Amino acid sequence: MEFDTAVARVAAEDAEEEVSYPFTIVERDENNKVIRKVECHAYQPEDGNILMLMADVMSRRSGLAQQVAGFVDFLTDVLDKPSKDYVVGRLMDRTDPFGIEDIQNIASYLMEQWSGRPTQQPSDFLPSQKTGGQRSTRRTSKSTSSASRRTAS
Repeated sequence: MEFDTAVARVAAEDAEEEVSYPFTIVERDENNKVIRKVECHAYQPEDGNILMLMADVMSRRSGLAQQVAGFVDFLTDVLDKPSKDYVVGRLMDRTDPFGIEDIQNIASYLMEQWSGRPTQQPSDFLPSQKTGGQRSTRRTSKSTSSASRRTAS
């Protein structure tokens, strides 16, 4: 049995063309004074990313620890390299209080952005300042039409 699959990858003509979803993590000391602000960038997950998330998180064979690990892997995999290094570094620092609640807040914000239904950002981080210039969208071969179908009445 053979399965034919597409192997050509769609590359953006310009690396800046891929739309990122910026967010800023604000580091505060014990007196709630701002120490540092770190701008991070996430990208819209592709179908393969979503499939892996579903396999990791929704599998009945996985225990809670594996599901949480799968979710964290998914989240860090949609970040650009500097953002991933920063977030993973903070998660791995045993003395840093940055943890699952922070990851949940960031993930909720990103999912709202990706779905086109943004509300407000959690108080643990601030929105990045939008820069001037035209925002471009990534080229895709996927249809932009609605997933729902009209029925005749």
